[in-house]
Amino acid sequence: MTTRIEPDDDVTRLRADIARTRAGLAGSVDALAARLDVPGRARDAAARRVAPVRRLAGGAVSTATGATGRVVSAAATATGAAWGVAQGLARDGAGLGVALARWGTDSLGHVVRAFTRRG
Repeated sequence: MTTRIEPDDDVTRLRADIARTRAGLAGSVDALAARLDVPGRARDAAARRVAPVRRLAGGAVSTATGATGRVVSAAATATGAAWGVAQGLARDGAGLGVALARWGTDSLGHVVRAFTRRG
């Protein structure tokens, strides 16, 4: 006994075969188009190479910003210390001037000893 193939079965098989062929050709055409898109491929390659550089640059900016903050803080501390020293010198200088005016220049050694003991 032989199985007879109906014409509708042949048409259904042919349509399925055509659909598979179209799908395969579409994939091939897309792959060829991607390979021929030289500007697009160049942009993608550049983006892949630029991303790590941007990350490094961002880290460098962050490090520099932190270092700048530390330098500003140290400068403010040094300025405050220098201001304190200047105020102390001015106060001691004024005090020395008052002492010399009061006791005269003959007692200069006495005045200097008094100021050096004070600390």
